Amino acid sequence: MKKQNIITLLSLIAMTFCANAVDKYVTENVDIYLRRGPGTQYAYSNTVKVGQRVTELGKSTDGKFTRIQLPNGNSAWIESNKLKDQPSFKELMPSLEAQLAEYKDKVDNAEKN
Repeated sequence: MKKQNIITLLSLIAMTFCANAVDKYVTENVDIYLRRGPGTQYAYSNTVKVGQRVTELGKSTDGKFTRIQLPNGNSAWIESNKLKDQPSFKELMPSLEAQLAEYKDKVDNAEKN
């Protein structure tokens, strides 16, 4: 088969897969693997859920890994880029829903007056 024909065939196959593509979103219930030391050469030791609150204990010399303490008291290493300063939306949602209900109530009462 000629090179041109192979390229055309592969392009048609790729377009078929793209036409059936559907957007998806990753759930917050994903586990992040923790390590026994500050690097990928160390074995996995534990997991945490996305959005879980942990305590920072220190960083590796290159800053790529952070030593954290889990709620159960165990410590492990996580890639620093997987940590945020703000709580996850999952943790914030109950508070935001309560605020929304409060504002809706205020609007409803203001309209009655």
